[in-house]
Parts: sequence; structure tokens; C-alpha cells
Amino acid sequence: MTTTWVASPHKAGKGSGCMRVFFLQHWGFDMLFRNLIVSSVIAAVSCSDKPSNLDHAPDVDFDVSGLEENIPDTVIRSKGGNRSPYEVNGVQYEILPTSIGYRQTGLASWYGMKYHGRPTANGEVFDVFRLTAAHPTLPIPCYARVTNLANGQSTIVRINDRGPFVAGRILDLSWAAARKIGMEEAGLAEVEIEVLAGS
Repeated sequence: MTTTWVASPHKAGKGSGCMRVFFLQHWGFDMLFRNLIVSSVIAAVSCSDKPSNLDHAPDVDFDVSGLEENIPDTVIRSKGGNRSPYEVNGVQYEILPTSIGYRQTGLASWYGMKYHGRPTANGEVFDVFRLTAAHPTLPIPCYARVTNLANGQSTIVRINDRGPFVAGRILDLSWAAARKIGMEEAGLAEVEIEVLAGS
């Protein structure tokens, strides 16, 4: 008996991963059924380039150099996202009384397509292609200059969300903001936050 496998990769469209179709042809060589196909099974096995439970960058080549910088303006503290204290994963956070004059240095990360289109803590819609960020304790919204201390690149972000809720991290940038300061590939970077407009 001989078993032959033929694998044929098939692209199923943008964002849908790939489809591998396996044709299993099982040929029996019995005296009575020497030229007869005894069985033919088609099994479709789908796979994904990026598991749905993991965050990732957009699947498009987006040029962030064309993005206009945020212009710091007078802000009014939103009703949403400023409840204090609040608790995440057993850790309690206190919202700062003011963001005016705030500076902080520490580790930043970024978030992307897993959260694209979802509401932020203050009710705005998260867009990976906009220059925004999340901070665990600053009153929101506010505007801040974020500088990558490794290369000196900076951008002005609108902080409108909460996070990151990972020990040792102080800021979660949108993918676009992370790319703007040259840290999207590394995923993490030491940054300086300087609030330019807040409440």
C-alpha cells in the first residue's frame, strides 16, 4: 500500500491567515480493486499568521511621517476614565490630582490591532494610526511630549486611555506613536513623558 500526500498553500485574503489544503490519496492495490481508489479524504486546516489573542502591528505599510503632530490645547477632564481609586489585576491605582507640570521617566510599550476600534478609558475610540497613549494615573485627557531616550526622537500624544498594567512600565503608546519615535520593532523603550496641557 502506498500513501501520497500533496500540500498546497492557499492565501485566503488579507488578515485571514492562510489555508493549507491537504489531499490524502490512499490507493489500495488489492487483486480485485487494483485500479480503484479506495478512499479520498480532503482535510482543510486553517491557520493564522498572528494568533487572535496576541496584539500586533497593522498589516499595512503605513508612513507615520505624514501624521500631523497633536497641538496641545485646553482640556477638560473627562467623566470617563478618571474614577479614583480603581483596581486592575489586584493592584490599586490612584489618579493624580493634576497633570500640569508632570514629568516622568520610565519604560514604555505599545498596543495595536488587538484593541483597534475599541473604546478607550474615557470613551474615545482607539485608533492605531493616531498619536495617542495610555497612562495608569494621569488625569485624562492630556497632551504630553514623549521622547525616546535611546535616539532622541519624540512626538506629542493625546493620553486618553488607562494602562499599561504591567509592573515596571509607565506608558502604553499607540502603534503609530511608537513607530514615530522609533521603538515599534523593539517593543519597549526608555522614554521621558512631559505633560504639555492637562487638568
